Amino acid sequence: MADYAEERRSELEVLESIFSDELEVLSDERVSVRVEPEVQSERDPHTLSLVVTYTPTTRRTPELEIEVGREK
Repeated sequence: MADYAEERRSELEVLESIFSDELEVLSDERVSVRVEPEVQSERDPHTLSLVVTYTPTTRRTPELEIEVGREK
């Protein structure tokens, strides 16, 4: 079986190439994917981020958080 940490690093490289503007690596275990609406309200702009915290093994489900923010 391949090393899980190495597999995760490889997957992150692929995700970074696909979502270069939306993906932010917060740490070795956490990443954030930012989503913005196609049409943004100028008076009330919002963003949504999915924050994924990876687990030490593939047998556990990663922790998922949703953060709602406002663009300035």
